[in-house]
Amino acid sequence: MSIEHKVIQIKDVSKNSSLSLSSLVACNEHPKKSIEVFCKDHSKPCCTLCATVHHRKCEQVVTIDKALYRIKESEKVKDLVKRLQESNENLEDVLQKRKQNIKTFEMDTDTVLLKIEALRKNLIKHVNTLEKNLRDELQNSKKQVTVKIKMNDEETELSSLKSNFMNWKNIIDACIADGSDLHCLVKMEEILENLPQVDKRVSNLTTEIKDTSISFEPNKTISDITSLGRITLKGSTMKCPKGMRKVNFHSGKVKLLFTIDVVGGRQISGIFLDDYILLSDYTGKIIKYDDKGTQIGELKIPGTPSDITKVVDWTVAVATDSIQIHIIDSQSLTLHNTISADVNTYGLSFFDNEYITSSYSNSCISWLDSSFKRIRIAESSASAYFVCCTSKNDYIFKEKNSIKYVSSTGTVSYAGVDSQDGQFTYAFDFQDNICCWTYF
Repeated sequence: MSIEHKVIQIKDVSKNSSLSLSSLVACNEHPKKSIEVFCKDHSKPCCTLCATVHHRKCEQVVTIDKALYRIKESEKVKDLVKRLQESNENLEDVLQKRKQNIKTFEMDTDTVLLKIEALRKNLIKHVNTLEKNLRDELQNSKKQVTVKIKMNDEETELSSLKSNFMNWKNIIDACIADGSDLHCLVKMEEILENLPQVDKRVSNLTTEIKDTSISFEPNKTISDITSLGRITLKGSTMKCPKGMRKVNFHSGKVKLLFTIDVVGGRQISGIFLDDYILLSDYTGKIIKYDDKGTQIGELKIPGTPSDITKVVDWTVAVATDSIQIHIIDSQSLTLHNTISADVNTYGLSFFDNEYITSSYSNSCISWLDSSFKRIRIAESSASAYFVCCTSKNDYIFKEKNSIKYVSSTGTVSYAGVDSQDGQFTYAFDFQDNICCWTYF
């Protein structure tokens, strides 16, 4: 430090008011010399040697004391402070969005794992059901009355015929061994007399008998299954709005870019999503437009859509002037889920995994968690139809005949509007301007 800077006691600076502070700062190119002049052409403070060598052709080279006159109150310093502050706030927005995306990604991963587990359980449950059906079918086949009776009757008759033959054989064997010749002759003739009839019955029975069998062939489609689903990883460009605190609510400057005519629509609410515009129509539909206002899609949904807000990526949430909230994929315009909230919801906004809601049926703003359970409320002096926010505690809504802005620091400001009865909804466009929709 002492090589490039002149070192003195702080108390000496305060005692000697005539001491030039510029002599305490060394020139970048000539460390042994102090800064004495300022080149306005190059916006560069330097020593007299630099001024002679590098800035001799410059027209606006002044003494450093003149350049320092009221420098702290100058517009240049103020603009720099403002620019640094805005850059810091913008980076904070990006950081918060990145943290939110990481948190959301982890939640999505957990959701995918739950879906995989649910799929496994459903598959096992379905296989168990199919197994039971096959077992029942097998039992029903065995219990067929006609088949069972016929097989049993055939078995009984065959057993009876076999008994006859065994009995006749035993008689002949006994006659041959111990009987008289006469006795043997009589029994032989009796058997031969009855034998043709029995042989005929055996022949007929064996002709009629049909072997019954049962088998099972597994469904070959099981071996054709190679996957139970597909994991999709999507990336999208992060949009980072500058925030409401940089907007002058009292400027009154409006520039009309284009007009969207929603034929037959009423009580329209809308948001900007990447390069698209999404409008919720109270007649029961979500309409999608490009950034020139041309309609490119439409989705019919149950209820009366009253407001719409972005959740994450292409996922949006739609309020329906009730406790029902629809979760929609705005890219494919498909309805994912419908959830019941703790409170009636007309206006809806989302930030950092929390939903901020409003409703004309009560005079308050409500904060809901990701499961749509109420966390806390903020009172309003009048019914609030819509609410918009860029942080958990940084929001705007219409209160009586004014647009009310509440900052995260607790500061409250108002912007007057002409109508006391009109409903307003809000969004940020592609250049972070606040846009208002109204219905009278």
